[in-house]
Amino acid sequence: MPRLNYHHNLCTACRSCELACAFINFQEFNPAKAKIKIYLDRSSGSISLCTEENCIYTPDCREFTCTNYCPSGALYTTKEV
Repeated sequence: MPRLNYHHNLCTACRSCELACAFINFQEFNPAKAKIKIYLDRSSGSISLCTEENCIYTPDCREFTCTNYCPSGALYTTKEV
């Protein structure tokens, strides 16, 4: 099963992926319902990404849906080995 990953140096923690995920799954722009979460540690500036196991993967496109909505291009799909 493919995995969702991100380039930590490109992610701006804009949370557009969270909005897209919530809308795709629940037809609501509510980041609390998103299956992807972006966390920004303001003291260190580090960004981390967490996902639920049931993120939507689109086999015909070979990517996770939220990758299309990342304005910085930080999100990408990798093949699990």
